[in-house]
Amino acid sequence: MECEIYNKAMQSKLMINDYVTEMYQTNGQPKGNYFFIKLDGLGEVEADRQTMDSNRDGTIFIESTLAERDIQIELIMIADEFKTMEELRREMSKMLNPKSGTLELRYKEDERSYRIDVQSAHVPTFTTDGYLSKKAQRVTLDLIASDPFWYAVEDEIHYLSNWEPNLEWELEFPMMGASELGIE
Repeated sequence: MECEIYNKAMQSKLMINDYVTEMYQTNGQPKGNYFFIKLDGLGEVEADRQTMDSNRDGTIFIESTLAERDIQIELIMIADEFKTMEELRREMSKMLNPKSGTLELRYKEDERSYRIDVQSAHVPTFTTDGYLSKKAQRVTLDLIASDPFWYAVEDEIHYLSNWEPNLEWELEFPMMGASELGIE
């Protein structure tokens, strides 16, 4: 599992990797500075239903609207020989500044990738209780997606011929009688 946050204004991105996968792939020497602990906000989103009183039992349904999606990411920052903890905090705060506008969050698990546009609810929260050190620190990111839908990064194509072999439409344009010279 990995996550990428792209800041359009700064034209830079932040990569967050799955710590367990990275440890496994690198035999205990992870590459990168940011690793997942928890990601919330992939599933449910609240809905607001509009109804109207009825002169019968119950109500009449008018429509439903989805609320904005709240996404919370908990991660751990690990300093290395290239970046100190101070530089990582500065980079994270600059990247996820609420004033920087819309960010694009990409989430990849297995072979599927999804994206959603988000805004940072506030600057990152750096946890200091028992986690503050020169090598590692826990961080919480609170993001809000005004459009609550996750979109696939790559379109999926499904051919009708895969569903129904030798599929043929009976209607053709323009119709030329029995000669069938039209386009299906």
